[in-house]
Amino acid sequence: MDHGIMERDWKYMCKIQGELLNTLYEQINQRTKDLLTQGSGTPRETYVSVYRHLRDSDDLLVHFFDDWRRSNLLFKMAGLREYGLLTEAHIQMLSPLAQEKLNAIKELRAHMRATKGTPSKHRKKRGDSR
Repeated sequence: MDHGIMERDWKYMCKIQGELLNTLYEQINQRTKDLLTQGSGTPRETYVSVYRHLRDSDDLLVHFFDDWRRSNLLFKMAGLREYGLLTEAHIQMLSPLAQEKLNAIKELRAHMRATKGTPSKHRKKRGDSR
């Protein structure tokens, strides 16, 4: 599978990158406000919750937006879709080929989640001496 995307899709994604980033920032900021205003636990526990949230959020920002290149953007797009940032309205603006690739990744991820922990007939079970 070619991991790159067409020029048209690249330009569209570059055009909406700021919108996607701002949406993620809004979600991060809202969750931070919620953590601060919940009032449950000690000030230290609140601090730790906010710290962990911001650390995890930073990981998302890096995963979705760092190293934004045509050669790796398809997988970033799939993650943005799974996280709910890349909406169906956005996806409809992409080429049919990009939509097809995103749907294939979505199906593969769903299949992997559905079969996670299910032993494969090709894998040896623990204690199996074959």
